[in-house]
Amino acid sequence: MSGNINTDHQGFTLTELIVAMSAGAIVALAVLSITLFFFADVMRVNAETGLLSESQITLNRVVEDMRTGSAILVSNTIVDPNEPVGGWTTSNSDLVLIVSTPAIDSSNNFIFDTDTGNPFQNEFIYFTDNSKLYKRILSNPAAPGNTSTTTCPSAVSSPACPADIIFTEDFSNMTFGFFDQDNNSTNDPTLARSAVINIQMAKQVFGEIIRAENNIRMSLRNPQS
Repeated sequence: MSGNINTDHQGFTLTELIVAMSAGAIVALAVLSITLFFFADVMRVNAETGLLSESQITLNRVVEDMRTGSAILVSNTIVDPNEPVGGWTTSNSDLVLIVSTPAIDSSNNFIFDTDTGNPFQNEFIYFTDNSKLYKRILSNPAAPGNTSTTTCPSAVSSPACPADIIFTEDFSNMTFGFFDQDNNSTNDPTLARSAVINIQMAKQVFGEIIRAENNIRMSLRNPQS
C-alpha cells in the first residue's frame, strides 16, 4: 500500500515578499514620522514654557539689583582691569547696564565713607556675549570689610577673582526705557525715576527658533529722587 505525499507547499513569491516589506516599511516610516512630529511638538511647547519661566527669573534678578541699587550709571567709576577699550558705558556695542549699589560688611551693614558720610558703592555691570547675559561685579577697594568680590572673564578667573555670573545662555535682547520725574522719556539714566525693562529670549529646538519675552516697569532710587 502506498501513500500519497502532497508536495504542493504554498508560499510567498519574491515579488510578493518585496511588496509586503515595502508596505511594512512605509507604514513604519509613517508611524515614526507621526511619533517624531508629536515628540518635537511637545519638546517645543516645553521649551517655550521653560524659556518664558527663564525670562521671568532673569528679569527678576536684574530688577532686584536695580531696586536695591543706589543709581544707574552712564559709565563705571571703579577700575576694571578686564573692561573693554574705553571702559564700560551705556553706549557700548553690547548691552551694558551699570548699577551702583551700596557696599556692605559681613553683618549686612552699609560701609560708610567717613569723608562724605555716604555709603561706599560697588558696581554691577550687565553685558552680553553672543546668547549669554553676564553680570560682572566691581567691588569698591576703598570700602573696609567689603563682602563683595570683583569678578572676571572665565578665561582669566581665579579664586581671588571668580568668573562673571551667567544669568542666562538663551539671551536675545534687552531694552530699557527711562522716564524722569514728570514721566517723560529720557535718554539719561541718571535722571531716571522709573524704567521699563523688556527682555527677550530665544533658543533653537528641532530646527525651530522658540522665543519668549517679559517686561516690567519699576521705580528707581537715583540720588536725585
